Amino acid sequence: MPNRTTSRRTELTRGELAAQTGCNIETIRYCEQIGLLPAPPRSQGGHRLYGDDLRKRLGFIRRSRDLGFTLDETHGLLRLVDGGNYTCAQVEALARQHVREIERKISDLRSSSARSKRWPRNATAARYPYAQSSTRCSIPGPRVIRPHECEVDDESRNLGKGFFELGREADRTREHQLAAGGGAAATVERALDSAKFRDPFVTAKGEKRAAVSLRRLRTLWFNTGTLCNLTCRNCYIESSPTNDRLVYLSVAEVAEYLDEIERESLGTEEIGFTGGEPFMNPAFPAMLEATLRRGYRVLVLTNAMRPMMKMTEPLLALKERYPQQLVIRVSLDHYSRSLHELERGPRSWVPAFDGLKWLIEVGFVVHVAGRRFSGEPDSVLRAGYARLFREHRLPIDAHDPVQLVLFPEMDATKDIPEITTACWDILGVSPDAMMCAASRMVIKRKGAPHPTVVSCTLLPYDPQFELGRTLREAGGSVPLNHPHCARFCVLGGGSCTANR
Repeated sequence: MPNRTTSRRTELTRGELAAQTGCNIETIRYCEQIGLLPAPPRSQGGHRLYGDDLRKRLGFIRRSRDLGFTLDETHGLLRLVDGGNYTCAQVEALARQHVREIERKISDLRSSSARSKRWPRNATAARYPYAQSSTRCSIPGPRVIRPHECEVDDESRNLGKGFFELGREADRTREHQLAAGGGAAATVERALDSAKFRDPFVTAKGEKRAAVSLRRLRTLWFNTGTLCNLTCRNCYIESSPTNDRLVYLSVAEVAEYLDEIERESLGTEEIGFTGGEPFMNPAFPAMLEATLRRGYRVLVLTNAMRPMMKMTEPLLALKERYPQQLVIRVSLDHYSRSLHELERGPRSWVPAFDGLKWLIEVGFVVHVAGRRFSGEPDSVLRAGYARLFREHRLPIDAHDPVQLVLFPEMDATKDIPEITTACWDILGVSPDAMMCAASRMVIKRKGAPHPTVVSCTLLPYDPQFELGRTLREAGGSVPLNHPHCARFCVLGGGSCTANR
């Protein structure tokens, strides 16, 4: 009986393993799919059971990633450990290869640093006068990595033992932070306070909630439908091959709102199309034609995969008739294939990258959208994309925030400060810089008789952000009453339309 109790304590379900290690469930599943983690045994009830060896192996993988090893390199390390016959020469070869990659990154970072030093020394004080203020902000800063979390003990000559020791150290650090009730780990992992984001006018602390007024409808977005050829790990609006909560818009419905823009003299400059995957909508080329014909600048968000490539003929015709009016922004979630596919699924990199290269080769104006889910600073991300673009001779400036847009990550279940009217001055951020100060999005819900207008591209399902059927009705202010408002826009600096 005591032995059975011990077994139960050491064997974890996938959810328990995720909670204990801080590793996303989808990441664990992906590690199994690509062979980094062997398939675990199952209980009589069919649940996967992860023993101590698999927990340590996951710690090994996480620590390898923390130290900058790619998934392919981590696979190589594990093969050496699993084989049990690795030599010092093999280990040294892998280490030297990794050092060379780090040296390339350092070179890119130095170039980035040299560019930043050309800014005036007083630029920070001029742009962020609040930095000198005595007012304190309760919003937590980024985690500081301590040296003891990164260095390998000199006595750890055995590669497998050394990395497993690092995994145990990471576990101990996390456990210590959680036990202390504070620190970065506790801040990141804390669930959203259920009292927050309930009242559109007042925060959980009784303070006046911030709201954003529509200054000018600079950009009108159309969600062409939530159906997509991919199911991404953390899609902002949960698009997938089966999600049709937002149905396909028609050309006539798009034209109705374009007519209103002209009738009301709204001064709109740009029309954006998003999804789902816009090219899944059979009427999409006709929508583009109807919009471009009226003289608007058009921005299309796409994964550049098969749905787009099936429409190359009408796309090329539009490019010939409306050169420079049409911008295609391709989602490339990370500069490495492994992390892009971690987000978008196996075998998603090659068709997306091929589609990106085709767009450039035939002369489209192409921008790229990346994600910050890897935890790397923006300077490192941009350096990585710059290296990728340079290696493939793609004329995209990774240091231009318009040509490469980096979106912050969002998780509505994790805690985030609510934004009050006082936050604008504390953070040095203007409400006029928020996405909902200059844009709206048209959607059509499944079963609805007509489209409707919502505040932004991120919140198509929440009824409190449904503003009316017409653009005139949608012209009011928007209370920042959702975690995405704080995490993506105010604190993350995100916007689906990047302004120069």
